[in-house]
Amino acid sequence: MEMMAARYDEQARDAGIYLVSACGFDCIPNDMGALLLQRSFNGELAYMESYMSVSRGVSWVVVFVLFLFIYLFIYIYLFIFAFFVCLF
Repeated sequence: MEMMAARYDEQARDAGIYLVSACGFDCIPNDMGALLLQRSFNGELAYMESYMSVSRGVSWVVVFVLFLFIYLFIYIYLFIFAFFVCLF
């Protein structure tokens, strides 16, 4: 990404184009932080470095919802089974 930005920076500036190297959930907080820093910094912001950490653990909410769906599936299955058994 840095190589592409270095290669096409001058052409992009001349054309009024912004080069965006990343887009998504992981870069929006950094972009908002850069915008806040640029607006509140008295001077010219030439460089900014950021750090982000993401954990890959299983959320207890996900486990709870999974068990809830399993429980509801079994409950509905048993209800339908009992309904048809009573009909015949």
